[in-house]
Amino acid sequence: MTVSTGITLWNAGNALNNDGGEGSITLAGSFGSLSVGDVAGPLDALDGVAVATPENDLSNGQGADMALRYDLPTFVEGLTLHVGMSAENGGDAGVMSDATGFGASYSVAGFKVFAGTESAKAGVQAQANATATAAAVSGEVASDFDTTGYGVAYSMGGFTVGYNTSEKKFDVASRQDQNTELSGFSAGYAAGNFSVAINTSDKEVNNATVEETQTVGAAYNMGGGVKVYAASTSNDKGTAADENTVGISFSF
Repeated sequence: MTVSTGITLWNAGNALNNDGGEGSITLAGSFGSLSVGDVAGPLDALDGVAVATPENDLSNGQGADMALRYDLPTFVEGLTLHVGMSAENGGDAGVMSDATGFGASYSVAGFKVFAGTESAKAGVQAQANATATAAAVSGEVASDFDTTGYGVAYSMGGFTVGYNTSEKKFDVASRQDQNTELSGFSAGYAAGNFSVAINTSDKEVNNATVEETQTVGAAYNMGGGVKVYAASTSNDKGTAADENTVGISFSF
């Protein structure tokens, strides 16, 4: 059995990201793996690029952080299954309230396909997170979230390229429906202990493009179960502050 954890050492800009890692612990063994704390939900667990920077993921920020995620043991070669949940009151400022999610990926001969779905509510504990990620109208906090996503990736000789898309549907307090769609391309390269990736995405709100976002990340395995990573995110419209993050993870 292995135990791993990670912390964000420094975050400048938009601190409300949806990629977990703000304080969590993972137990892994023949039973699969169980992550508890502020953890990435099933959507964010489905990486389009095989790089250990939490900003490079399927949902490009639309997935919900949850209090618990269980990754099932391998029953079929190449198949990975994820289940996530949070209690009704969340329990952490970065965790969505009353959340459930499911995700799956299948890999064969360098190809990978993946898909997931999540539902969540922006409870008291997640109020700031909901306002930032759901673009609440007139200052009202969003209530119900339903997010789906899917993607494909191909890896060869240390290089990985991928395409991913996701759609979030929710109701603001005024009951006006608003849909947010993200689609993007990713590319990464890993050599020895070093890996690097870039992720670009287009964001549409009710079928109108509002911004393009780019994330560049890198990670280095220092040995002994210690890994450090850094990432930088920016968008072309300046609708959110640029975010620069440095983190570290431990496994033993």
